[in-house]
Formats: sequence, structure tokens, C-alpha cells
Amino acid sequence: MVEILKENWGLLTGAITSVAAYFGGKKMKEISEKKANSDALSSISDLYDKLVLQMNERFQEQEDEIKKLKITLKEYTDQCSKCSNNKL
Repeated sequence: MVEILKENWGLLTGAITSVAAYFGGKKMKEISEKKANSDALSSISDLYDKLVLQMNERFQEQEDEIKKLKITLKEYTDQCSKCSNNKL
């Protein structure tokens, strides 16, 4: 048994190295895929945050415009309440 190991130590070392490299490469690939997924989730999260900020700004603009329109409508309604042909 020892002689077989002595005669084929190069082949055994190569085989062990190949197996170790295979599993090491496989582990590196898994790590790389997890990092890519993490980066993608981070990008999506940043994009979502920007979208929410933009939507909140637009909603606030619309809310402000509605308030102005209500004030203007009230002013016109008050003016027309004194008119003789008012049908409101």
C-alpha cells in the first residue's frame, strides 16, 4: 500500500488538488451570485426610495393646488352669494 502511494503520489496530489479547486471554485461562484443578488436588491431599494420621494412631492403639490382652488372657489361663492341671480 505504501509503495502504491509512493509511486502515484503525483497523481494523488493532483487529484486532491483538483477536487479542492472544484469545491473552492463552486463556493466562490455561490459567493459571487449572492453578492450580485445583494447588489440588485440594493439598487431596487434605492430606486424605490427615489420613487417614493418623487410621488410624495407630487402629492404635496397636488394637495397645495387643491387648497388654493378651494380658497378661490370660496371667494367666488362668497361674491356670488350677494348677487340677485344667484342659484347656488
